[in-house]
Amino acid sequence: MRSIGSDVRFVALSATVPNSGDICSWLGKNPTTPDAPANLEVFGPEFRPVQLQRYIYGFQWNGNEFQFDKTLDKS
Repeated sequence: MRSIGSDVRFVALSATVPNSGDICSWLGKNPTTPDAPANLEVFGPEFRPVQLQRYIYGFQWNGNEFQFDKTLDKS
């Protein structure tokens, strides 16, 4: 990505990427300083205008993978 030029701006967004530091290193800042990573901004849940609600549902496991998949198909 560094070979494209220093006047190109990339904005990469993700809610789930675990290796954001690696992506910043890959994108890089500019061709004159190839070892410098891109800027990384991390925003936590406090920046959300509406907070997410999390629910955890348990499923009973009967030991048979095919039967378990079939139970997940039911609405």
